[in-house]
Amino acid sequence: MSATLASVINFILNQADEDGVHKVFAAANQRIETLRNARAAEVTKGMVVRLFDLRPGFLNGLEGEVEEVKRKRKQIIATVLLDERSTTEYSFHREIPSETKRHRVRVPASTCKVL
Repeated sequence: MSATLASVINFILNQADEDGVHKVFAAANQRIETLRNARAAEVTKGMVVRLFDLRPGFLNGLEGEVEEVKRKRKQIIATVLLDERSTTEYSFHREIPSETKRHRVRVPASTCKVL
């Protein structure tokens, strides 16, 4: 019998003791890290991406094309050339020259969803 997500949630809410909940959180965090690393490894130059899971939050939802991907220590960093709509949105929050049509941002590649 395989566990469903609903049965796991039910177990956590109604049966798990504190130690069990800590184990579930540790496993969930490990899985999230695995998924982030896989997503970061997918990102390559030329891909169109949407940014998410970033702080400051105004960056979430911005879109653009990946211009460069570099490894910086243990993290993969993507340089994204924002599209015009996203550049305009960015300019509401950060000062950039008014003539700028497309602005570059550097973000962790794990925060890029390929479109």
